[in-house]
Amino acid sequence: MAWGAILGWRGGVLCADRLSGLGYRTEEIARLARLRDRRVDDWRWLAASRATSSRFDVWRTERLELASITPSLLGGVSASAGHGLVAREAELDLYVPSDSSALGRLESSLRPWSTGDVRIRRVPDLGRVTDALWDLGAAPRLLVGIDLVEDPDPRSHLAGRSLIADELGIAVAEGRSH
Repeated sequence: MAWGAILGWRGGVLCADRLSGLGYRTEEIARLARLRDRRVDDWRWLAASRATSSRFDVWRTERLELASITPSLLGGVSASAGHGLVAREAELDLYVPSDSSALGRLESSLRPWSTGDVRIRRVPDLGRVTDALWDLGAAPRLLVGIDLVEDPDPRSHLAGRSLIADELGIAVAEGRSH
């Protein structure tokens, strides 16, 4: 359901036709519509199942190789410039299919590091839903907001809260949540 919410919301409106085309049933779409009533900070845990996440410390050449994996989608700080925010170019936040053979080939050379400059988010295969994700070309505003809310940097966290609120058309309270 996390990907349904992320792919379905656009400019404060839930696009039911798009979700129907992705295989969501009427009841599921109604549940997704009710998510608008949730607080901005709830989206952090509502979307937790969207991918498994790992951080790595990598060399610049490895970062470039990772960024060229297809299919993939830039997320978080890497996609923030596309939404009017300043990106941190020394970092890479990347969504990839959980069964990516390209990532598998590179993974043995990556150094896991809790504060590494690369975050790889592995997305499980959800058929038409993940096909639609890889076809986007750019991360949806709601996805970037959720990623930024998870970022330890307070400025990124606040920017993420604002993106989520803007996308859902709801007010956001000031301050940092945990």
